[in-house]
Amino acid sequence: MPTIAFVIPLPPKPSNKRKAFVINGMARVVQDKGVVQHQAQIAACAAQHRPASPIVGAVTVSIVCVMPRPANLCAVSKRTGLPLSNPGSAPHTTRPDTDNLAKSCLDGLRGWWGDDAQVWDLRIVKRIAAFGESPCYQIEVSW
Repeated sequence: MPTIAFVIPLPPKPSNKRKAFVINGMARVVQDKGVVQHQAQIAACAAQHRPASPIVGAVTVSIVCVMPRPANLCAVSKRTGLPLSNPGSAPHTTRPDTDNLAKSCLDGLRGWWGDDAQVWDLRIVKRIAAFGESPCYQIEVSW
């Protein structure tokens, strides 16, 4: 089973729901420009790891979203310079929602396979960055 593992050095950002509205009697659906740009950045970072041809068949995707440390966990001791608390791999249990992070990442990987329906096994973890660790996506794709 071929596997490709790589890191995308971007802070994880959720994919918002599209907004629908009516202009002059015509329905319009738009997505936030920031989300579209984030997905394009994911695609650009992942392009160097992309297989030569689109993946055919069942795909397994594992995503670890390393979230930025909250301000209350960034404090250091004035005396020693060491972190006052270091949760390391502590779970990130607040917003953004895990499913929206997965959607953003999978949309950024569009072109790796024919259709998102090919992803039959999706695993996603959302954790707080360890002290000194940068926020990122850690992705593993198998087929």
